Amino acid sequence: MNRTIKGWLSVGVVLAILLVGCENDQHATGLDLLPEYLKGEPISKDFALTLRTVPAGTEAGNNDIYVGSALGYLGRMSSEEFGGIETEYLTQFRIPSGFRFKDESVITGIDSVRLYIYYDGFAGDTISSMTVTANRVKQPLKHNKYSITEVKEYVGEELGSLSYWAGRGSQRIKDNSGKGNYILSIALPKELGEEFFTRSKAGDPVFANQAAFDKWFPGLYLHTTAGQGSVIRVTSTELAFWYSKEVEVEDTKTKKKKKEIKPFAQRLIHTSEVPQLSRFANFRVDQLLEDQGFATIKAPAGLWIKATLPTRAIAKELKEAPAGYSRTLNAVTYTLQGTTASAATATKYGIPETLLMLPVDSTKTFFEKELTENSLGAAYTSFIGEMVVRGSSTYHFGNIGSAIIKHIKEEPNKDLEVYILPVELTKASQDAGGATISLTHLVPPSAVKFAITPQNTKLEATIIPVSYTHLRAHETPE
Repeated sequence: MNRTIKGWLSVGVVLAILLVGCENDQHATGLDLLPEYLKGEPISKDFALTLRTVPAGTEAGNNDIYVGSALGYLGRMSSEEFGGIETEYLTQFRIPSGFRFKDESVITGIDSVRLYIYYDGFAGDTISSMTVTANRVKQPLKHNKYSITEVKEYVGEELGSLSYWAGRGSQRIKDNSGKGNYILSIALPKELGEEFFTRSKAGDPVFANQAAFDKWFPGLYLHTTAGQGSVIRVTSTELAFWYSKEVEVEDTKTKKKKKEIKPFAQRLIHTSEVPQLSRFANFRVDQLLEDQGFATIKAPAGLWIKATLPTRAIAKELKEAPAGYSRTLNAVTYTLQGTTASAATATKYGIPETLLMLPVDSTKTFFEKELTENSLGAAYTSFIGEMVVRGSSTYHFGNIGSAIIKHIKEEPNKDLEVYILPVELTKASQDAGGATISLTHLVPPSAVKFAITPQNTKLEATIIPVSYTHLRAHETPE
């Protein structure tokens, strides 16, 4: 191999290593890492991308989103700027194999049945009057981690309802920090409890295993039937059968033993071992989709931004190096600034803290495989947009050049299309390195608007000219 070829290979390897190094750091340009003989006068050039609002999840042909979390969301709210959102869920209950009432030998029946909905927070108004209704589900739920858009096939008889304020619940259990779970307590028909108890005493095969139980009692459908103004985040759903039992207690004064009738409960809860389906519906979003002056993000399962990056124009610029030079794309950065109105008026919806940019055709698998921006296969094509200042609506994406380089190589005749969508980011502690643990679709109601202006459609690129003279001067000898 002659010296020229070996020299080119050497420089190519150096450039590749350095470029990958700067791509891994999404906020670095990499110029300072280059050896002196590769440093030409860097070129800064802006390229214009296009933005438009699209329905969330359109890569799957609908607005279903991947929601692997066991959390449920329940409520309805709206705003003049972003329209309305309704959230509800269907849940099954985990049954131990061979389930029996633990005190069935000493009790005669069930006193009452309660459905407890535990929630640790809410979006929207504290005192908006809301009504939640529980219906019996009429067929087993599918093991599906996607949200659904239709519930008709599941909805059976109505069992009970409750009016509440999100900021109060039926009661609240506080922890040592003064916070804790709110609880909604819904009375269900006593007959439901009697049916469970009778079947338990008879050793009914519906309790033999989970599949048999699901077929007989497929679960409950929880939805809002009146009011709007809040959405609660449900951490646990519990079905409790209350009964009375005689127990022996000690009199606190006389210290003598005596018998008393006390209430006890047999409880069933939803766990991750059984399905729970979430449904999200967005209202009055047509105007947002048609607005040519703004690009809008709305969660959950609402609106995303679809951006077209001008990779063909960038590739053309790289090819137009003057005689004696070649050009390398060193860095491309992007910043999105939300409108002041959105930051001020999206009080009910909140503002997403984190955005994710990734190619349109990889969105579905990204969430199904539970990847992050650092995962193998996604590290050079997915990028986090973090708030420049916490609480603001301005997001900065670091060096997205690696996705552009990859796309130019694979599809040189087509511009790169990406989604920009809201996500919930979980990081390890700083002591553990602060790396991203998970990225999931954002479900708490959130929204933000971005004006389609020259500032919001600007990609800032840094291009490095490399002199052939410098390359030849640093050829690797035989």
